Amino acid sequence: MGDDVYRGFAHDLKTTIPAPSSAQVEGHIGDDLRLYSILRTDITMSQGKANAQCGHAYVAAAIGALGKPEGDAYARLSPGTKICLDGGSLQKMQLLIEQLSLQGIPCFPIIDRDHVELPDFDGSPILTAIGLGPFTRADTPRALRKLKLFKGLQA
Repeated sequence: MGDDVYRGFAHDLKTTIPAPSSAQVEGHIGDDLRLYSILRTDITMSQGKANAQCGHAYVAAAIGALGKPEGDAYARLSPGTKICLDGGSLQKMQLLIEQLSLQGIPCFPIIDRDHVELPDFDGSPILTAIGLGPFTRADTPRALRKLKLFKGLQA
């Protein structure tokens, strides 16, 4: 691979993104970018299902940001910082989506459907996570700063 081209996750999308110059990285956002997954925690899901839902949220946010400076910069990071937050209940998640939308902040709700994992997943559409970002630490929306880190599922 040449020095002029870097392929991060965008390589999987058959996309080649020119490598940033050192001035672009130093004068721009560089390694300070983060993707966020906000996981719904008022429903019962296995650790594997929770991991998959967070993964869907990260990928949706990353793909949704391609073509924007932050999205293209994040695509050049390997592997890039990802943060999973505890979103709480359906009502809290819906309120968060509404708040972000009113602020013009793109978010990507993840709706699981057609997969059965009882008791809460019966194949019907269900909101499980929200993907956001990438944001620099300084530009992280205030609403996200109020959420706690997801600490894993409680047995």
